Amino acid sequence: MLTRRSLGWLAGAAVLAACSSPKAEGARSPITSLDDLASKSDTVTMGEFTSFETVPYSPAPGVEGSLVVGRFRVARSSPRLGDQISIVWQEELAEQRPGFDKITPGVTFVVFSKVNLEADRDDLPGMGDLYTPTGLTTGIFAVDGDQATQVGADFDSAEGQGTTPAPARTGRTFPVEELFSVELGQR
Repeated sequence: MLTRRSLGWLAGAAVLAACSSPKAEGARSPITSLDDLASKSDTVTMGEFTSFETVPYSPAPGVEGSLVVGRFRVARSSPRLGDQISIVWQEELAEQRPGFDKITPGVTFVVFSKVNLEADRDDLPGMGDLYTPTGLTTGIFAVDGDQATQVGADFDSAEGQGTTPAPARTGRTFPVEELFSVELGQR
């Protein structure tokens, strides 16, 4: 019997595949370093979330879930993006992964993400291009001055990748400039 939690895990796996670039097949493998994170990402963006919206989403017939759509005001990005983007994640995964509770409006973040262009997608019409955090909370860094700390699990943890809950521990801290100096694995 499928429970809400098991449906959430199934939906999470499907939505991450649906809301990511063709590099999604590598998204479930452990992210072992900053260079590895960058190679699995299309963009690195700094800015702040301005609002969040939860929208229903059905990644497969009979499977229902919700997406959290975070409106993100862009202060800096590589490659250059517009002034605002939508960063999405599966709500049920956010309930199971440490770090998502640290993502609040008004705080500056650096986010490594994969892009899914609206033109390449039939799901969620009218939502525009969607960005999914690479490695979920492993690819999101809270900025404090010129330093940024992962809100989720550290790189060397194979746990917490894909749909496996991550251990509750703090990630690494990097200079913001170092996060923008890595080579992305753009489409």
